[in-house]
Amino acid sequence: MPDWASEFLTGGFGQGLMVPWNWCMMVAYQLMGYQFDFKESYMEQFMGNLSNFFGGTPLFSIQDIYEWFLSAGLVLLNLFCLIGFCRQASRLRENVTTEMWIELFIKAIMGNALMLFGLPILQSLLGVASTTSTIFLDKSEVQIVPDNIDIGAVLAYILIGILFVLASIVCGIMIVITVLSRIINIYILACVMPIAGATLAGGGELERTAWAWLKTFLSYCFEIVIIALVFRLGGYFNAILQDWAIGAENGWFDGFLSVIASAVYMVFLTISVKNAGGLLRKAFDLR
Repeated sequence: MPDWASEFLTGGFGQGLMVPWNWCMMVAYQLMGYQFDFKESYMEQFMGNLSNFFGGTPLFSIQDIYEWFLSAGLVLLNLFCLIGFCRQASRLRENVTTEMWIELFIKAIMGNALMLFGLPILQSLLGVASTTSTIFLDKSEVQIVPDNIDIGAVLAYILIGILFVLASIVCGIMIVITVLSRIINIYILACVMPIAGATLAGGGELERTAWAWLKTFLSYCFEIVIIALVFRLGGYFNAILQDWAIGAENGWFDGFLSVIASAVYMVFLTISVKNAGGLLRKAFDLR
């Protein structure tokens, strides 16, 4: 193959094929907490906003939303406390003891404390998840265009070049949407925390709502860690596929296998990221 053709395929054209995928991976890394040299990560902005709901300029305008839920939560706290009081008093077959009332009032105090001082706790939990995910993230760019350009790679670009670009765009966007949806869900759960905390005062069946909210919040936080782990394992998987493609005894067609291996890697990573949440909830019974 002429040198100019090889330089074109490995240089501008090859790098152009990697642009959509690398851009999507950069956005996904930003969302999960990795800080690039040129900007603060979105996760760090979000963690700062969690402790700044009552002032400042959050990444999303949710200050008024949280204050509304806080007002509603304080009203519901009194209502649920009254419901719990009436339920305990109406149990005529059971002895009404002092311990019963003390337990009810302790839960009311816990609900009130969760509404007023729960944001730093949420920030700490999210900080643990973000820090852990940055440990797993591989900082190097994943090579999805082979370095060895032979007649097989040229044939692959001619036959499936457009499909390869479309696949990288679709897979990258699906990964970004999956990660972004987790961040949005965490925002929503942080906003409705006063409502969930107020249910503690009701005890019984109402109390389960608060624990369900806590399990849901933890599942979305640590789902970010699982996705980062999937990225790391996916990088190893891609390296194995590329070594197999390059090491295969196919002469001039090694590049074709390398392109196919890159396409398999992108599809595999996308499916694994989308299934990470279901795996976590099934493993820890977070329903």
